[in-house]
Amino acid sequence: MSKLRPSRDRLVGLVFGGVFAALFLTLGVHIVLRLLADDPPGVGDRAPPFVLDSPIDGERVSTASLAGMVLLVDFWETTCVGCVGATPKLNRLFEKYADRGFLVLGVNREPGEEERVRAFVAERSIQYPVVVDPGFVSEQYGIYATPTVILIGGDGVIRAKHQGPVTEETLTKEIEAALDASRPDVKVGEGYRHSVPWRMTSPLEATPTDSAISSATSPSAVSST
Repeated sequence: MSKLRPSRDRLVGLVFGGVFAALFLTLGVHIVLRLLADDPPGVGDRAPPFVLDSPIDGERVSTASLAGMVLLVDFWETTCVGCVGATPKLNRLFEKYADRGFLVLGVNREPGEEERVRAFVAERSIQYPVVVDPGFVSEQYGIYATPTVILIGGDGVIRAKHQGPVTEETLTKEIEAALDASRPDVKVGEGYRHSVPWRMTSPLEATPTDSAISSATSPSAVSST
């Protein structure tokens, strides 16, 4: 029996060694692919266009229809503490500057959780439009953590990018600078006002159940990212 123990120990060692080798190989391949991939757009680059659907009413939101507007694109998740805390600030900014051709666009990163997102929007009284990203928009913009906000000027160029919490004062200064630099000859917001109902009616057309709301906003469901 004692003669079998070394063989068994060697076998266990080989198994664990193989597992760790596979993990390191996977990680190495991922790092190499990331290094070979094109760099995501940054400040001063043109923002990639995208089209996404709203989980509230199924409306399709296209950045092409928002041409000329200053956009604050907020990448968020319902389980992100910083994202939850940012919603009142984003509501205030949206209401303050909407009439000047400014829009907050919430891009949720939880595909398949539309009911949960609808409940969250209702519970938090989010006034700006929200869409759900299947993943390709986050990849286009190089979003790997939330909250992340990207400010896009009326000319379609990225003017600011913040990963993690950012103060309302900082965003206010950046938004006002982007609005002041917007082209006066562009009729802002026409596509948005015709295709997305938030400015004309309540955003809370859906009436999620109490259980859905509580599950989406309970303390246990909210964790830091």
